[in-house]
Amino acid sequence: MAGKLASDADMCDAIGAVGIERALVYACHHGGRIFDPKAWPNVNLAAHEYNTDGNTHDTDGFINHFFEKLLKLKGLMLTEPGRAEAGNRHQIMVDFLRAYFREKNASDWSDFLEEYLRSVD
Repeated sequence: MAGKLASDADMCDAIGAVGIERALVYACHHGGRIFDPKAWPNVNLAAHEYNTDGNTHDTDGFINHFFEKLLKLKGLMLTEPGRAEAGNRHQIMVDFLRAYFREKNASDWSDFLEEYLRSVD
């Protein structure tokens, strides 16, 4: 059980408000793009497609990272407390993305988000 809790805690660290901050800092520090409305995320990206630097694919970027990895973590939790915490943190990310796309006038991305959420829930 302790291993499952540690795994859930590690994944929870990557999501929510602090997860958003971490992803943005990483993208800025490594010269990654924040948002390219023409570069759609690869939602089927496999873990082995990331290298040790974490960015070997042509869809790499801060916003795309939500779809390619972060929004999937809620479904990987192993414990009930992990699922509860991940649900709260997941909602923070969804709210952020909804506001971001609204402010960017990116309605096609808003639609993509809603379709994506229906497919993973």
